[in-house]
Amino acid sequence: MDKKLFRSIVIILLIAALLALTVIKFDAIFSVIKLLISILSPVIAGVLIAIFLDRPFSLFKRLFLRCFKKAKHKHALSTGFSVAMTYVLLLTFVAVFLVAVIPEVTASVTSLLANIGRYVENVENALNGVIANYEFLKENIEPFDFTEWEKGITALISTVAETVQTRLPEIFNITKSIAGGLTNAILGIIISIYIMAGRNHLKWQARKTIYAFFPKNVADKIREIAKLTARTLTGYISGRVIDSIIVGILCFIFMKIFGFEYASLISFIIGVTNIIPMLGPFIGAIPSAFLLLLVNPGQCFWFIIFVIILQQVDSNLIDPRISGEATGLPAIWVLISITLGGGLFGILGFILSVPLCAVLYTLTRKEVARRTELKGLPLNDESDRDPPVKKWTFSEIKEKIAAKIKTPPKEKS
Repeated sequence: MDKKLFRSIVIILLIAALLALTVIKFDAIFSVIKLLISILSPVIAGVLIAIFLDRPFSLFKRLFLRCFKKAKHKHALSTGFSVAMTYVLLLTFVAVFLVAVIPEVTASVTSLLANIGRYVENVENALNGVIANYEFLKENIEPFDFTEWEKGITALISTVAETVQTRLPEIFNITKSIAGGLTNAILGIIISIYIMAGRNHLKWQARKTIYAFFPKNVADKIREIAKLTARTLTGYISGRVIDSIIVGILCFIFMKIFGFEYASLISFIIGVTNIIPMLGPFIGAIPSAFLLLLVNPGQCFWFIIFVIILQQVDSNLIDPRISGEATGLPAIWVLISITLGGGLFGILGFILSVPLCAVLYTLTRKEVARRTELKGLPLNDESDRDPPVKKWTFSEIKEKIAAKIKTPPKEKS
């Protein structure tokens, strides 16, 4: 038997066996994966922090290389100063967030809980007023009465108090989980410092190991995939975080200018949920709109209009300028990746599912293009699409205007 054919058969059988084992023992395999993620969470956190800080670190590195261009150990000095300045910038941002944002959000939540009864009464009066104005509604709908709602809240508070008293061991476990999370965060920051300070050396070690254990063509392919993954993750994660901060600030400015209630709390919700692509703005807008409906139904209507406009401005102007073509993933695959990633791995799945799916999509598209080209198949997209619109650059627009001005007018015959 031909060696190539035998090797192909063996590979197909191995893949089929792995797929069958995955289907049969899916729960056990998935539990092992979740356990590994839990154990490696500090390392994953460190890698994500290093990826997020890659852009400011690279900017500082270029700046300090110019400053120390005549120094004997310019690379070591520039790396050390760049890491230090990057983390000073990060800690400054965290401090501003804790000092400026958290107290405002806490005050908003406290005010909301103190006035929730009045807000419910306002909604009850508004609904009953609408019913009273229309004969059809008056005949078919009974007036609303939310007095039982306050009793339910009181009972809920009593239940929570009893639960706190009777389940102290579980609360202790929650406290342990929070402490463990803080420990993992600190370890993640330390790991990210080591990754950023020694990233060139780590790249060299990884490249040397790959070429040592794999044939050159396979090692080249692994290196290409690693570069694509790193570029996609860096652009996506840093872009999403910066974009979410800008969206939250824009929302806060708009709500403050027009006197909306709970501007800090709602802007915080909109900014945090905006990290989730496509669905994030709407996930944050639903509870925010409901909150404004309780406070002021008129503000709720204008807030919904504003969120729709903000989402369009963000998706068409802000995000493309920040992230660029970080993923290049069609909308349908974004939705599928978010659904699968969030359902299987929670918050980590929401963050990483889109860029990882984008890497798989790009590799598959390249391989499909290569194979169809080898077989001489047509590559034109025959779907019902409008031709792409030419985007004029600023220099091209200036040349067009200058040509129009310099063209002499036609003489009349």
